[in-house]
Amino acid sequence: MDQSVSFHKIPPRSFSTITFNSLLLYFISSKSWISGSDTRVLSSCHTIFANPEGKISSPYYPNDYPLSQVCIYDVVRSREGICGIRFTFDSFNLESPDPKDGFCKKDWLAIDSCVPEGGARLCGNMTGGIYEYPFQMKADAFRLVFHSDNSTSHSGFQISYKLLSSCGNGLYWDPPISLIPGLFPSNVPCFTQVSERKGTINSPYYPHSYPNNLDCVYEFMRDSPFVCGVRMKVVSFELDKPVDTQLGGACLDFFHAPGCGFLCGSLRFIWTAKYQPGATSLKFHFHSDEKIGRSGFQIAFEQTYDCTSVSTQRQLHSYTRPTLS
Repeated sequence: MDQSVSFHKIPPRSFSTITFNSLLLYFISSKSWISGSDTRVLSSCHTIFANPEGKISSPYYPNDYPLSQVCIYDVVRSREGICGIRFTFDSFNLESPDPKDGFCKKDWLAIDSCVPEGGARLCGNMTGGIYEYPFQMKADAFRLVFHSDNSTSHSGFQISYKLLSSCGNGLYWDPPISLIPGLFPSNVPCFTQVSERKGTINSPYYPHSYPNNLDCVYEFMRDSPFVCGVRMKVVSFELDKPVDTQLGGACLDFFHAPGCGFLCGSLRFIWTAKYQPGATSLKFHFHSDEKIGRSGFQIAFEQTYDCTSVSTQRQLHSYTRPTLS
């Protein structure tokens, strides 16, 4: 079986399976407690930012950050009209990715709600980058998680953030929804709202070839605040291979969470896609181009109360998500 796959992320790197042996416990209060224009430190390394713009820094910045740290940064969505957040990396200097596979294995800053993990982790020198991400439906905050191991440390990071009230449409925001061709009646949208605790999702006409020029959205509904995410395991995943460009590989057909890495090719994965704090749903988007498609995908899912489980991805090759700078 062809095991090539591509996704867009920050920065360009690939990765192998990583195993985690840590448990992260935290408490976050209601939105009313954090209203106002201030910054609250809930614990030794859990900070809530309630201003519409500000700066996020690693511990002791600009001095070296401490070893063996796990820090949580929650940027509050101050009102319903806020649709996204922009991060400007004023200074970013963490331990470099692994030279063999390019994966952040030691120190990293992660976009907590993004999968796969290789696309969610940021490390090395990324100073000057500008990136934007959407809020999930009804989310109270956007979460970043910083991790350092017990080896060496660097100067860390200072990141300027700004909440956005104008986001528009597109792949990184609210993906489009197509009508499924060949069905009667002919006005069936390619949209699935998933309220079940467990089951499967699949591309249209799976296991037969999916139609071309298609955009489908799968929205998982969070029926309890104690549900932290959706555990997903591939049954089958066969999309078109990535193509080479001057900027690296690119997916023409792809599956992704809006704002996160693009996946294509042939792959197997087990991961947990997390809800942002307070979110009532999370979305995935499938896109096909004008070429004839492959057999598509079937993915088993289960809404979970435990988001500390191990995620694995097999032979994922990563490519750059364009910055705004």
